[in-house]
Formats: sequence, C-alpha cells, structure tokens
Amino acid sequence: MRFIINQKKPFAEQMAFFCLFFIEKLVFGNLNYYYYNLDFSHI
Repeated sequence: MRFIINQKKPFAEQMAFFCLFFIEKLVFGNLNYYYYNLDFSHI
C-alpha cells in the first residue's frame, strides 16, 4: 500500500489520517472480503 505524504500538513495530522485510513482499510477491507467469500462460496 502506497501512501503519499502531503508536505503542507502537520506531521501529527498526517499520522492521524494515516491511522484512520489504515484502520478503515483493515476493518472494512476484511469485512468486504469475508462477505464476498460468503456470497460466492456456494457457486
């Protein structure tokens, strides 16, 4: 996963945004993957 850092923003704000982005991708990505496996497991 590639993350582009915006030099205009403060470092703490960047890290907070990155943490939220990472948690969202981790949680919802895994949920979507799990539901897709449920949807297509019977095919």
